[in-house]
Amino acid sequence: MLAGLSRQMVQALGTGKDHDVRVKQIQYVIDEVEANEQGAFVPFYQQPVIESSLYGVVALLQYLYMK
Repeated sequence: MLAGLSRQMVQALGTGKDHDVRVKQIQYVIDEVEANEQGAFVPFYQQPVIESSLYGVVALLQYLYMK
């Protein structure tokens, strides 16, 4: 998605008299996409499956250490 937006921004820079407004709009969308950290865009280490697996590994290590 970001590659397509970047391509659009390059095209907007070279065409028309309203290119400043269009570039600002595209840059705003790019910034919003990059800042999105919800749902599928959560960083890898914050994914629920990864988090719960890490807790399980820590619990297993504690169990083995106490043995």
